[in-house]
Amino acid sequence: MENQLESNPKKIGFFGGSFDPFHQGHFKMASEAIELENFDQLLICPAHHAPLRDEKPLFSAKDRLAMVQAISECHPKFFPYSYEIERERTCFTFETISSVLDKFPNSKVHVLLGTDQFEQIDQWKKITKLSKLVHFLVLARGNCSPSSPRVSGLSYSLMKNSLIDLSSTEIRRHFLAGRCVKQFLPSPVHSYLVSHSKIQDFNHK
Repeated sequence: MENQLESNPKKIGFFGGSFDPFHQGHFKMASEAIELENFDQLLICPAHHAPLRDEKPLFSAKDRLAMVQAISECHPKFFPYSYEIERERTCFTFETISSVLDKFPNSKVHVLLGTDQFEQIDQWKKITKLSKLVHFLVLARGNCSPSSPRVSGLSYSLMKNSLIDLSSTEIRRHFLAGRCVKQFLPSPVHSYLVSHSKIQDFNHK
């Protein structure tokens, strides 16, 4: 059963990315963000194609959205946000956030992003305008410490989340090599991929 969005949430978390695939690290970071920041809801938005990513996603837009829909059933404050997938094109964060604020004009939006994305934030389209609309919440990843932002007036804070050394890139390497990836994926995501013949179920070899 899909969660029901609140009509007037005070504090929204926005978690965007390729989610190619959505893995245990994503799940843990999203869950901790809700707990630490007390979000009323967390919108999880898979990108049709991330603007600063050259590589084409391994999994289709349809499958990546389905993964997010599956994982949203595991937490009452997770909500899939399909804006970018529905448009079938690259969407810049400013555009997507504008759509969120159109829907929830009285809400404060916090954009979750990793240290690698944070260090490229000066390359984001309309970042000056975007920085006036949201607060950025930088997720710790591995032992990386983010450099100081190169965008004046940027509102951000560092989240004291658990350090997670897991990447979609490494999971895709395992997948392409024909190795089991079950340990890297939340159960609903793994079940979806197996049931739709996207990955092999190694338990039944």
